Amino acid sequence: MLITNYLSAKRSSERGSHRIFPVSLLASALISMVATNAVAQATQQEFDPALVAFGDDIPEVLTTTRLRQPKTRVPGTTTVITGDMIRDLGIMNLYEVFRLVPGMVVNFVGSHQPVTTYHGTVHYEQRRMQVLVDGRTSHKATLSDMDWETMPVPLEMIERIEVARGPNSAAYGINAFLGTINIITRDPADTAGVETRVVSGSRGYLRTFGSVGNAGPDLDWRLTYEKRKFDGFDYQVDGGEQLPFRDGHDINSFTYDSRLKFDEQTDLEIRVGMVDGTKYNDKDKSGELNPFTDPDIDVRDYYVQSKLNISTSDRHFFHVMAAVENFNRRQPYTVVFPDEAVVLPRKRNTSLQTRQQS
Repeated sequence: MLITNYLSAKRSSERGSHRIFPVSLLASALISMVATNAVAQATQQEFDPALVAFGDDIPEVLTTTRLRQPKTRVPGTTTVITGDMIRDLGIMNLYEVFRLVPGMVVNFVGSHQPVTTYHGTVHYEQRRMQVLVDGRTSHKATLSDMDWETMPVPLEMIERIEVARGPNSAAYGINAFLGTINIITRDPADTAGVETRVVSGSRGYLRTFGSVGNAGPDLDWRLTYEKRKFDGFDYQVDGGEQLPFRDGHDINSFTYDSRLKFDEQTDLEIRVGMVDGTKYNDKDKSGELNPFTDPDIDVRDYYVQSKLNISTSDRHFFHVMAAVENFNRRQPYTVVFPDEAVVLPRKRNTSLQTRQQS
């Protein structure tokens, strides 16, 4: 009897404890939720954009979706490199900027021809990546290639460079399979006055830059000139022998940028540029044609661009752009055919001589 009463009392105490546990768990959960809400309300503050960029505001990105959006809201991976950063780092060539972009590969082929690609998926032809300068394509569609050495973009005139890393063909066409590079230059109103710069270095390196412009109530304009010259490497080694290496360049570029303001909501941008010079090519780095002389490339490029900007409000605007470009490359040289390419009909001549003797 005592054992039975003990078991029944134990079962009743266990049932009571099972009833108390869920009630205590629910009460603790409610108390924690109330405490969490109270703490969240007490610590809730307005979003400070300066916290993300260590003192700077979040940059607006135009390239990824063709819309002006903060970088944190862009549906894609985008790298923004400012012009001040480029000049502070002392970068001397435009293609060297892309060493700062994660996943970008910068290398050289042939006669020191720079190649820039994303994740190293191309070699000579830099296809599958769109390159824009102020919205105008600089990619040579006929050759499916990019010529970074002859681009008329002085480093002093770069406002920022936006790199959309990843496929963006929906916005920029089939060539933007790997990514899109958009180089945005400074507004003529921000470069009013006179600016000059001369940089000289070893191996015949020389870069001369000059800019003059003015900002007015109706017209902002800027005229720039840049000369880039480089003799290339001193020599190349072939079979243990040091041979001269012709892989430099001598490029001159002229650009004119202006903004004609009709009113506070409407303005017209006009951009004109011309490139003239020579790209040196070594005869031993020019494929299987075996040129007898150095196959230097004469460069004759120009472009004309106009863009009409209309702002309907502080947050809405649209523009209409038209551009004409011409890429002219001439490469005259003499070709020497190798001996194995020439086949003489020796058997036929032998048979003719036999018939004459008979």
